[in-house]
Amino acid sequence: MGVLRLIQESDKPVVGRIAGRCLGGGIGLAAVCDISIAPADAQFRFSEVRLGVAPAIISVVCLPKMRRSDAAELFLGGEPFDGRRAAEVGLITRAVEPAALDAAVSEVVESVLRGGPAALAAAKSLLATVPTMGRDDAFAWTKSLSESLFASPEAAAGIAAFRERRPPPWASENEG
Repeated sequence: MGVLRLIQESDKPVVGRIAGRCLGGGIGLAAVCDISIAPADAQFRFSEVRLGVAPAIISVVCLPKMRRSDAAELFLGGEPFDGRRAAEVGLITRAVEPAALDAAVSEVVESVLRGGPAALAAAKSLLATVPTMGRDDAFAWTKSLSESLFASPEAAAGIAAFRERRPPPWASENEG
């Protein structure tokens, strides 16, 4: 529970590289990552019911990503499924051919590192907060957030770099 909450509440993006078997609590770790990639042939399984327990704690991070019918099939059946199915039901971001795993993870990490640190934290906050709000509250909250972001030094630096066709300052911080 502590690690799941730490990842979920972190203002830093967390990219998961899943390889091999991903069972029980491991599925919770894969699901709580902001972006997670696995090989198509990775083995996933909610094995808890076969042990006489239920995937209780990890359900907190898995269920919001899944349709109820998919969750019911996988939680109740306890059958193994592959990376393609894990992506299909929303537990991971995508499944790739095994030989492409490292390249796909590197591509995602490089892409994320192009974002400004405060902007990335705000984007994670949007993902966690907006779905829990009513429409009017969400518009009000996001308007305030947007105004504060546009007024920030990070936005000024990013917009200036864009206009001058050069990388923003955080891009050089993330090289090497």
